[in-house]
Amino acid sequence: MMKKTSKYYKKVISQLEDLYQNSKDMAKDGSKVWRDDMEALQVAMDIIEDYEKMSEQVSRLVNKYEVGKLLVKRNTGIYSCPECGSLIKKTNRNHCYNCGQRILWLKKKDVKVVKGNLR
Repeated sequence: MMKKTSKYYKKVISQLEDLYQNSKDMAKDGSKVWRDDMEALQVAMDIIEDYEKMSEQVSRLVNKYEVGKLLVKRNTGIYSCPECGSLIKKTNRNHCYNCGQRILWLKKKDVKVVKGNLR
């Protein structure tokens, strides 16, 4: 079933799995009602699993595109993206043109200087 869930969803899934098993036991008599219940329970568990996956993906996307990272200043005096290392030429960019990472432009004293070449 689900691999990684929050504690609350784990509890809900556990209860739904118990209900599913009970319905499966009852469906042995051939009753369509119990088979319909089993199908509805499986759909509910799938919806919760999809929601958990979507929530994780949204969190990753927000961290990448909405939470800014400090721009990296190389010892050669050029700036690069903190995520992918691409050269950033324009000081009015809010996001890296290559990877989409949100970048923060701060005063020169706040920019981290890194020795070495671009990635």
